[in-house]
Amino acid sequence: MASISRFIERRLRLKVNTNKSAVARPGSRHFVGFSLQRSRDGGVSVRLSTRSRERVRRRIVELTRRNWGQSLRACVERLNQYLDGWIQFFKIVCPNEARMGFKILDSHVRRRVRALALRQKKRKLYMLRWLIRQRKVTAKVAVRDLYRDHRSLWALSITEAAQKGMSQRFFAALGLVELRKRWRELQPKPDTAPKQLELALG
Repeated sequence: MASISRFIERRLRLKVNTNKSAVARPGSRHFVGFSLQRSRDGGVSVRLSTRSRERVRRRIVELTRRNWGQSLRACVERLNQYLDGWIQFFKIVCPNEARMGFKILDSHVRRRVRALALRQKKRKLYMLRWLIRQRKVTAKVAVRDLYRDHRSLWALSITEAAQKGMSQRFFAALGLVELRKRWRELQPKPDTAPKQLELALG
């Protein structure tokens, strides 16, 4: 670290920020939101850094607080603004990261919104009626999940009744951004024109 700092500051005449600089393995460092790891084929895979994971989860919590006083759709619209901008920046992560990391984040977002939706019903009786109206939840399942023990809203958000009543189709109707799907949409499309031309001339 000392020799590299001397070279940068004396030869290149640049200032080294000692708080953000270190000599370490790339996988353990944070590069503008990313970490770099050696892949099995000898290449380099780009992943979300630990700091980025923690930051996005904190922001999701802030955007879905239980005391949100507006409609669920308004909450989703605010979430979408953040999530769409976030995925635009992190769209260069490797496919494995997109499949697993974004899947986990999508599940976390949906669970937060489920808990918020239940919170807005205020009483379990109103939750029960609302879940049954979703048509995919039977009265038996809804009563079992809502009235078993003294469950918190966070615990209720992953019950069978909540997951069936607020399925992915429910969130699609609300227009909630799905990070894994949005990542696929943002990937560059392969250029098929040369191949098509070759076949035409073939």
